[in-house]
Amino acid sequence: MAMDSAAQTLVDSRQINHAAARKLKASRWPCENSPRLAFLPAPGDKCAPVDAGWRSLERRQMEELIQRIRASVGIDENTAKAAIGHVLGFVQKEIPEGPVADLINKLPGAQEAIAVAAATPLEGLGAALGGLGSLLGGAKGDIMGLAGKLSGLGLDMGQMQKLSHEIFAHAEEVIGKENVDKIIAAIPVLAPFR
Repeated sequence: MAMDSAAQTLVDSRQINHAAARKLKASRWPCENSPRLAFLPAPGDKCAPVDAGWRSLERRQMEELIQRIRASVGIDENTAKAAIGHVLGFVQKEIPEGPVADLINKLPGAQEAIAVAAATPLEGLGAALGGLGSLLGGAKGDIMGLAGKLSGLGLDMGQMQKLSHEIFAHAEEVIGKENVDKIIAAIPVLAPFR
C-alpha cells in the first residue's frame, strides 16, 4: 500500500517528513511509527523513501569495493564481482547470522554479487577443487572449495590473498573492526587471508 500521491510527492521532494505526511492522510505508509525523517534515509531502511541519489550512493559503495579489488588484484570487473560474491557467500554459509548478516545487509549489492558468483561457471582445476572441497565438508573443506572457485575464476594464491585483504578492509569500514574480528574468530581458516 502506498501513501496518497500528494503526501508521497512532498516526502519524495524532501519538503516534509513522515509525521507531516501522515497528517496528510498517509496512514497507509508501511512504517507509520518510523522516527526517521524522510530526508535522512538509511541503507536498507524500508520505512524511508529512497531516492536516486541514495541509490547511487549505495551502488558506489559496491563499485568502490570492485574498483579497489580490480586495482589491487589486477582482474576485470566481472571477475571481481564474482570473486566478491564467492567470498561473501562462503562467510554467509559459515555464519548466516550476526556480523555477517549485518555486513550483507549494509553492503548494497552483496546479495547480487553472491548470486552472480553462484551463476558463474568454473573451469578446469578450479571446478575440481571446488567439488572436492564440498566433499570434504567442514570449514577446511569449505575454504578449499572457496579456493577452488576463486582459482576457477583465474585467481592465483597471491591474488586470493589480496582479494580477501581488500574485502576485509572494506568490511571494517562497513561494520567495524570488532565485527570483522568476530567473523575471523568464528572462521579461523580465514585468519591467514586477512
